[in-house]
Amino acid sequence: MKTIWFDMDGTIANFYGVKNWLDYLKVENTHPYEVCKPMFTKRTMNGVINGLRKKGYAIGVISYVSHNATADYASRIAIVKNNWLKENFPAVDIIHICTKDTPKSAFYNNGDYLVDDEDKNLEDWKNVGGHTVKASGRKMLKALRNIV
Repeated sequence: MKTIWFDMDGTIANFYGVKNWLDYLKVENTHPYEVCKPMFTKRTMNGVINGLRKKGYAIGVISYVSHNATADYASRIAIVKNNWLKENFPAVDIIHICTKDTPKSAFYNNGDYLVDDEDKNLEDWKNVGGHTVKASGRKMLKALRNIV
């Protein structure tokens, strides 16, 4: 089954909108991951997700832990991100929380899309033959609605 893969931070989770998010990461505190708000309402996202499902797509999330996180911190981030997804993005079928050592393109399967805010991830995805959608607010939602 083809999958629409979503990045979390800056794409579906307003992680960078959390005040002093970088300071928290430097001291291995999971607070920004715990309190960040969704980028869109559940109603809006559910409408988009339901439309994609009707077109035969599974919904996945590929998200990185903090760069250079210790194993303990990476584990705590993964738990918090999974909890955030259960609460704010429950329609997800597959979740991969990994380190930046794993390129997101490693999860590509024929016909999959990646929705991300980082150009490098999008370029890597395209290089393996994937389709991409740049995370850019309402333009992203419009692009997702137009996927066939």
